[in-house]
Amino acid sequence: MFKTFALLLCFGISFAEYKTGTKCGFKVRKPELLHFCISPGSRMYVGDFNGDKRHDLMCLDFATGDTNILLSTASTLRKKFSFKMETCQGAKYVLLGDYNGDRRTDIICQLKTGEKYIYLAAVNGIFSTYTTLNAVTYSTPNVQTFCTQNGYRPVIGDFNGDKFDDYMCHETTTGRISIIYGQENVEDTFRKESILKDTFECRGDILT
Repeated sequence: MFKTFALLLCFGISFAEYKTGTKCGFKVRKPELLHFCISPGSRMYVGDFNGDKRHDLMCLDFATGDTNILLSTASTLRKKFSFKMETCQGAKYVLLGDYNGDRRTDIICQLKTGEKYIYLAAVNGIFSTYTTLNAVTYSTPNVQTFCTQNGYRPVIGDFNGDKFDDYMCHETTTGRISIIYGQENVEDTFRKESILKDTFECRGDILT
């Protein structure tokens, strides 16, 4: 109880003073009124979209697909970029990861019907033209049906240590885990669906 009270008290002092310091072990910056991501139906995500080793903010409006990104600097948040991710409207999952190994955060939008679309981040934090992951249907399992059943949950991470994020599916009812591995040789523009064969090797490895 004492620890909880002390923590709350420390946070109260730090934010009330509005200054950078080391109270509670955190640096506190004065809040900025940005009116960012306040629309109903919108959700905020965090990632390094321009590869500068600083986390940025992304806001996606699920009703319209409108997307805004605030790029961070050492001291503030820059002017936002706005664009539209039309294939992310009504998405069931929005999965962030570095799928092409360029140290920038990319986005996969998975719809309720199973379709999966990928947007690759460019140097300036803007995203390339989307491409569908459904192009990879040359082996089992089919990407469109991968991780779409009830009780299945997607998880993104670099599970084999090759610096390319992978798509893991956890079957919560059985505990079984399947992985589609990220691959090399992906162009940043990513405009040809044929490139997807080199992006994800749809072997659906089963981990036991």
